[in-house]
Amino acid sequence: MINAIILTEKKQQERVSSVVLAENLGITHGAVLKTLDIHLDAFQELNPLRFEIAKGELLPQGGRAKATRYALLNEDQSYLLLSFSRNTKRVVELKLNLVKAFGRFRCEQQTTEDYLPFYYDFHDSVKALSYMAHQNGSKADEKLFHSNFNRLINKAFGLDAA
Repeated sequence: MINAIILTEKKQQERVSSVVLAENLGITHGAVLKTLDIHLDAFQELNPLRFEIAKGELLPQGGRAKATRYALLNEDQSYLLLSFSRNTKRVVELKLNLVKAFGRFRCEQQTTEDYLPFYYDFHDSVKALSYMAHQNGSKADEKLFHSNFNRLINKAFGLDAA
């Protein structure tokens, strides 16, 4: 069964944990780490492969479980890892879900990045529009113009009003 793929952002780049990929592939995390180690040069060619250490969980009898080494793979590295797997139904489903997860991340990034660059120029234009409307007899407050255009922008970008 494929679980939701959660991406992590590290150094302004989306990443997926090798633990998440192992769970979704239905194999041990050790097997994924072995594949990463065997083909390390190929993964490093795409981007430096980031390994991190997760502290072990607290044990009921005291102390901690062994710390876990895991990798944070970027989009290309995650696809490379999956290319080393046989195209079973499960692997194909994981590949599709991974493509969707990275695509959603890009759309979310694009929405927030595209919204802000023109924001101030746009409101300068709304101010000019408000001025022209007042010159032509409008009694509407300038704030109303800005509020209405903000709602339209938010709707266009799929954002909820704050």
